[in-house]
Amino acid sequence: MEATITTPSGVTELCEIRDEPDNLFDVKFTPIEAGTNIISLKQKGIHIAGTDRSLGPFCSLPQNLHINLCILL
Repeated sequence: MEATITTPSGVTELCEIRDEPDNLFDVKFTPIEAGTNIISLKQKGIHIAGTDRSLGPFCSLPQNLHINLCILL
């Protein structure tokens, strides 16, 4: 499983992801740009339809902001 975050300007970075029980995935990331960011999941390099999550818009980004997001598949 792979998780990415895409910034409003189109920069994409990998997120930390952990398998949890009961088909849950814990995604940890640090937003690097204000605005609406998109989290996406892929399995073996193929996008999983319906997994995109919009986060934000972030008006400003405090120092050391880390976000954990639990996604149920």
